[in-house]
Order: sequence, then structure tokens, then C-alpha cells
Amino acid sequence: MGSEAGAGMNRHRGNSIDILVVDDMTVSRQILTMLLEQAGFANVQTARASLDAVDAMDRKMPGLIIADFHMPGMDGIEFLRCLRASPATRHIPFILTSADDGNAKILQSWKSGSFQFLAKPFKAGDLITTVRAATGLAIAS
Repeated sequence: MGSEAGAGMNRHRGNSIDILVVDDMTVSRQILTMLLEQAGFANVQTARASLDAVDAMDRKMPGLIIADFHMPGMDGIEFLRCLRASPATRHIPFILTSADDGNAKILQSWKSGSFQFLAKPFKAGDLITTVRAATGLAIAS
């Protein structure tokens, strides 16, 4: 991955952390981006598939990734496992989302190294609290 990959720390200053949202559903990407921006996170990039996300990461390494579980090609779990296998990206907090919130999916996401699993639909407050916890930002609103 890109030259920033070895920096080893989250890229944020206040709410200016770089967040990468990966979801094959346009409306999901739009909603996540809107909620994050309304909460003051100004640096949100999106990708519609895991391979697109890898390309985006070559250009700018994110401080947090929020990805859907079910995507064509490489799904969210495979994407997460690839990131956790690389020393350059294993430190990046990763939040998995899915409309399928079965216990097996939640357990699989945690075993693969996800910071959190959010079942869709989720409340805006739950998303923002999880993002702040994952990035080490204060939980205060």
C-alpha cells in the first residue's frame, strides 16, 4: 500500500480523522457520509468495493475504515483479514456493518479483528460513539 502506510498511527486532528467508508450500496455510502459529516468528521472518502478501497488507500491511508459485510468480489471480512495480515495496515481501526446481525456474523467480525460490528439500521448516535471510541476521540458530543 502507499507510502503513508508505515506511519503506524491514526491520522486525525480533532474530528479531522480520515475515514474510508466502503459499501456497494450507494445510499448506504451517502447516509454514512452524511452522518459522519454532521458529527464534524470532514474527511470522509468512499469506495463501492474492497478493491476500490485498496486503490483509495494507496492514495491516502485512512485512520478508520467502516465497511459493509456483504460486498461483491472481496467481502468485508476478507478485506479486514487482508488488512490485518499486513504490518502496514493492521493498526487501522475497522468497523463492520451489515443488515444481517446474526451472532455468527458478529463473532466472525470480532475474530477477524474488527473493532466493532454495527447492525443496520443503526442509530446515528451509536455510529458516532463507535467511531469516536475506535479512533480514541473523546465520546463527548
